[in-house]
Amino acid sequence: MPVNALSASPVQVISKDELQLTGATDVGQALKYMAGIQVKDYGGVGGMKTVDARGLGSQHTGVVYDGVQVGDCQTGQVDLGRFTLGNIQSIYLTIGQDDDIYQSAKTAASAAVVHINTQAFMQDKGLSASLLTGSYGLAGASLLGSKTWGRWHLSAFADYRRADGNYHFKLKNGLQTISQKRDNSDLHDWRGELNAAYSISSKQTIRLKLYEYDSHRGLPGAVIYDNPLTNERLADKNVFAQMAYENVMSDHLKLKAAVKWNYSWMRDNDNQAGTPTMNRYMQNEMYATTTLWARLCEGLSGAVAHDFQYNYLMPLPHALLALDNGRAALCARLSHRHSIAAGHPYTREREAGRAVGRLQPPVAGLLTGP
Repeated sequence: MPVNALSASPVQVISKDELQLTGATDVGQALKYMAGIQVKDYGGVGGMKTVDARGLGSQHTGVVYDGVQVGDCQTGQVDLGRFTLGNIQSIYLTIGQDDDIYQSAKTAASAAVVHINTQAFMQDKGLSASLLTGSYGLAGASLLGSKTWGRWHLSAFADYRRADGNYHFKLKNGLQTISQKRDNSDLHDWRGELNAAYSISSKQTIRLKLYEYDSHRGLPGAVIYDNPLTNERLADKNVFAQMAYENVMSDHLKLKAAVKWNYSWMRDNDNQAGTPTMNRYMQNEMYATTTLWARLCEGLSGAVAHDFQYNYLMPLPHALLALDNGRAALCARLSHRHSIAAGHPYTREREAGRAVGRLQPPVAGLLTGP
């Protein structure tokens, strides 16, 4: 299903038409059709899904959504189950150092990167709608609209999903077999986007995105003999706004920059044996990146990138953690018959008053015939 491209590192692409053939309902399920990765699925429709490449752990897999990196300070890994496929144009996965050196330092520092490209900034697509249905009460609908006026391009997207998840199962205890039904497995979530793009000139563009995701679900927990009662509920919300700017000054020089504000909120409440518990977490993140690419001479190009990221995570109402990250990357590319990519991303983090720096020097090469 995925398309493989000739490059110094593995690259796989799934287009919109191919996504429709998979029967997947979200990005996490679609990635199961790609080789070289392990998709960790924590609970079917609406459950958390992460990607592990080469056994390095999900925290080393980056996710780029419409050109800007997605982050999660609380867990260090991005839940791909929340991205439904209603507005996805393509998904491509790179493992190892990407041939494309025109990228952020945070992306260059990732062991693998999932790029999610939507239809938000494509030419006038008009209005389209889709419906989804499945077993165990699964139903959903999405609406996508876009319009171009002169130099402006506007688009909006909304998506809703719900499921009961109350399937029947049998539990054996010695010679006795009990038929039960899974309870507290319902899901209700929705996702919305507003997008705008403005062409300053034929070489300069600005893209704006406002995104919101809201989810309420039950957590059924473990199956315990003669104790089917489960009351744990999870609610989470994610809102972010991002702006990306690109200036293609010439065939030999181009610049891109992006800024992003991200807000995440989660509430977990349970009532086991008459003892109610509630945990709430809130994260605020500011992220900025800039990348300058230049063609130094025939067959040789280079890029320099710098990222700044500030995270503030706290379990309400007490503060817990603040991270101040700066990343820099310097990459060079020699392309002709021989393609060599080398990068030296450097990461510096501050946690609990302690600064930590580490150097990650990836190297990749490709040898082609005449």
